[in-house]
Amino acid sequence: MAVLSWGKPTIQYADLSNGYPSQEGDWHDFPVPVQGTTTLDTAEGDSVQALEEGGGVVDAYTNKSQFTLTFELFEKKGESQPIMDDDGVVIKNYAIRLIPEDPTCTGFEMAKVSMTYRHTWNAADGGRHVYTATALVPDDKGKMLRPYIKQS
Repeated sequence: MAVLSWGKPTIQYADLSNGYPSQEGDWHDFPVPVQGTTTLDTAEGDSVQALEEGGGVVDAYTNKSQFTLTFELFEKKGESQPIMDDDGVVIKNYAIRLIPEDPTCTGFEMAKVSMTYRHTWNAADGGRHVYTATALVPDDKGKMLRPYIKQS
């Protein structure tokens, strides 16, 4: 049993039904990502300050953070792209989640994402499918990035 939420992740996606992720059985696994390419980046929200003369801070607030999950998949013979694009744009919104190698550790779920796609190629690895999922405000107005632990 691991203590950390690391290792070979399982990344899943689901269609949205009335703005919410589908039922548990409707989630689909992406192929195993290329080693070292799965990253969750968080961009802190902009901070806004009300300053008085002389520079003292009277009040301040910070906008919500932005979350982006990026991963790469090998382009393999006989396998199609898991999610189709139109010149890099994925038309539909999806739900996406990451389950750590030890599924009893905490992963995360984004209940609504906008996705982009890039196709890359190099002589060492061949073709790769690069997906970037940006968390959107979910229809339930809850958190954009939520903890997720796989239920047995």
